[in-house]
Parts: sequence; C-alpha cells; structure tokens
Amino acid sequence: MHVVIQKNEPIVSSQIDSIEIEAGQKADGVLFLDKQFKVVEYPSEWLSHEANHRRISEQTVVTYSRNMRYFLEYIDDRMSDGWSLDEKLLNVHLSLLESWVRYQIDDLKLEASTVTNREMTIRAFYDYFTDKTRHKNPIENNPFPSDPITSKPNNKQVQAVSVRDVQNLMFCTPYERERTLLQFLLDSGVRISELPRVTYGDVQEAQNFVSGSYITDGIDKPAVEAGYAALLIHGSKGRQDSVKERHTVITKPTLDRLKAYHSSPLYKRYQRLYADQNTAPIFFNTEGRPFTKASIAALITRISKRAEKNGTLSKKAHAHLFRHSFAYLTLQDTGRGHDFLDRLVFVQKSLGHTSIKTTERYTNIPHDIYDSIVNKDGEIQSRIEKMQLLVDSTKTRIKLVDKK
Repeated sequence: MHVVIQKNEPIVSSQIDSIEIEAGQKADGVLFLDKQFKVVEYPSEWLSHEANHRRISEQTVVTYSRNMRYFLEYIDDRMSDGWSLDEKLLNVHLSLLESWVRYQIDDLKLEASTVTNREMTIRAFYDYFTDKTRHKNPIENNPFPSDPITSKPNNKQVQAVSVRDVQNLMFCTPYERERTLLQFLLDSGVRISELPRVTYGDVQEAQNFVSGSYITDGIDKPAVEAGYAALLIHGSKGRQDSVKERHTVITKPTLDRLKAYHSSPLYKRYQRLYADQNTAPIFFNTEGRPFTKASIAALITRISKRAEKNGTLSKKAHAHLFRHSFAYLTLQDTGRGHDFLDRLVFVQKSLGHTSIKTTERYTNIPHDIYDSIVNKDGEIQSRIEKMQLLVDSTKTRIKLVDKK
C-alpha cells in the first residue's frame, strides 16, 4: 500500500503526460495506491474531499491516511484475491470489523486508545459513503454498529513532571536561558509548537498587566489575582490549521526571570536585528534564530538524558509533560479561582481545550506531583510560591561571553 498526500500548493508539472497544467493551478488531495500502484478510488475520494474542503487539519489528514492504510492492508490479506481494494471495501461486514479490532488488541498488542482512533477513522470513511444527503453512494448500509466496537480505553492517569523534576532538569544545564525556557513551559502551559510565536511584545504586555484587571479576548474575561498576569498565546490547533488565540496566566516570578534574560546582552544582541523589537521571539537559539518545535523537543530530550544518567529524574521527560504539569499545578493552586470547578474551567481555557471533558483528565493528581506542591508541613503552596522557589534555587547569572 502506498499513500500520496498533496498539500494546497502550486503544481509545477504533471506526472501524467496527457494532462496540461495551467498557471496557478493547485493540488490538494490524497491518493491511495495498491501494490500495483493503481489508485484505490473510494478512500482517495473521501480523504481528498475532507482535505480539500478544509474540514480536517493537515495533521488529521496524515493520521487518517495512516489509519486507512493499516485497514486496507488488513482486508487485502483476508478477503478474496479476485476483488480490487475498492470492491473489498464495499463488502466489509461487521464480523470482519470485529476481527480487525481483536487482531489489533490481541496480536499487535496496541493500546485501546490507539485502536479506538483507528476505528473512528474507518467509521468516518463509511459515514461519508452512506450519507443519505449524497446523490450516489456505492455503499448502501454502514457496516459499523451505532456503538464503538473497541472497548472504551481505560482512563489512565495523565503523567507529568513534578516541580522537583523540573528543578533537577535545570541543574543538568548550566545555561540560564535554557533554565528560563523550562520554567516558562511549566508555568504557561503552552505547546512547544506555540512557544516560537510568543513575542517580546506579548511578554511586555503581560509584565505591564495590572493585577485585578481583565483579559479582553472577546470571549472570556477572567479576573487575574495579584502576582499573576495574562499572557496572549497565538495557539495551535485552530480551524483549518489557523492560529487560534487564547490567554493563559503566568506568574510574576517567571516573568521576572524572563525580564532578566531579556535585559542580558545575550538576548539584546539578536533582538536589535528586528526593526520592530516587540516582534522578536522570547527565546533565541545559539545562532540567534527563534527556537523551533523540533529544537525545543530536542533540548528537553538532551537535558532529560543527562538527568536520567545521574539518577535525579523520576521519569523520562518530554515536552508535553510540562503542559500536563501546568494543569495539575493550576488545579491545586489556592491563589487562583474561587473553587476547584473555577480552576478547572480556567485550565480548559488556558490550555485551549475545546471540551471540558479533555481537561477533566487532570482531576486525579499523581502522588509525585502532589508531594512536590506541598511544603514540609503538608500545606499546598501556590503556583507563585513554587515558581519563586524554582527561581531562587536555580537562577544563574548570564555572562557577557555566553553564547547560549
């Protein structure tokens, strides 16, 4: 099986000699090819339609195409050799779908959540071709039952890094810039794909934010208590891969640490290259360029390996764990909101979750996270207190000769 995904870009030349390309034409679609490199018509039509009409994001197109490929390979091996893949798709029945689900769980040992994801993809394909609003449907009845075939995934506890873990990670890099970046991830809850879009101007607005005033994002206007500030995030996962703005709330200790980095010659050396210095990113890499999603992930992996090697890390750290930690810390933050439900809704808005059900995963807090947010008397500390302790225990001076 082969899959070709073409993004919405100008076509330079045709791979088919008989087709002429006009200037300005663009391609946007997906082709599924069988072992003989013949087009598999139905899945190609379905996913090209979804992609072309911007009903799903580019990343979802990739996920759907991968899941469909797995399914096509499965039915190709188990259904009549006299049928094409399109004909096999027309003849799929419930018992085969149930066998496919069992095969993934029992033979491939996949997690139920992964199998559910794959099932939802194939279900979407059959929903498309059994939609009664379409004039011509090659499939009369959807082979899927109304309820999911895959058992509901177990509600596993969401893993995160503790404040103590982050402190130990900081001790594994001598550079204040990298320590500040780790604290910013922990205290803001941003995705690493969003961090490069946070600008110096955004942070300046947060630093100038008056306690007790309101966030004016046109959607929600939550009050911000003393010691916290609203920070604009140019978020990921908007409709049609657009940037979806939201606000998070960051603490004063983290903003002060950022301010010290921004005042250093190391930062100003590259910021001055921007005509409008407010548009400069909040972190520069060694070459004076903005960090990328990949470089942030690589940085965390590199520091994590050092901490694992010296035995100071309780679990392997990766970038998304910081986002989970932000949620846990905020839900237990006595300095934020009137009650737990208030904080839960706040976490939903800060993380950019569409549904509160996604945020509810964080209501069962792991023991290591809980232990890291209480003091020696067992009292829960506010996020401000935890961030200040991080600054006090890990902040180091940026020297004139430092390059990172």
